[in-house]
Amino acid sequence: MVETIIVLSSIVGLWLLIVFSISIIILVCRRRIKRKKHSINVICAQKYDLLVSLCELMKENGIELPGTISETIVMSGHNNLQIINTEERMSLKSLLTKTFTILFELSESKELDKSNRYITIKNSVEDADEHYRKEVMLFNNEVKGYNYWIKSLLYRPIKWLFRLKEIETM
Repeated sequence: MVETIIVLSSIVGLWLLIVFSISIIILVCRRRIKRKKHSINVICAQKYDLLVSLCELMKENGIELPGTISETIVMSGHNNLQIINTEERMSLKSLLTKTFTILFELSESKELDKSNRYITIKNSVEDADEHYRKEVMLFNNEVKGYNYWIKSLLYRPIKWLFRLKEIETM
């Protein structure tokens, strides 16, 4: 009888140790995911600021902006750059990318591409795009790790207890 109690308490203790370890992993993953999400929002805000700078440069050089571009700038203010869900994030990224493409083509057709300020803005946009892709990749890796651990068989009771849900990748 005593041996049975010792074996059962050992099994329960081992299970609690494993659950505690996985809990720490999940907490660390959630913290990293929040940081990555914030970092991606900052990159989107930087791209928006670069878009505004490019539009100002074009106006200074007498290049008229298409009406849709002006609407994009007003609509995509900093408050609207927060990541809500994948569909909205993709449409925002697509909108910013298309807007930059149109502005770069328009600027180059008006020979603005020889300006140092234009070159700086264009290089900054390319750097922001590269940084964005890296941050999204790291975000997705963290999310996959988090989702793996909350699906693990040993952690399911804790998942249900704390109502943890899977996080969507980008």
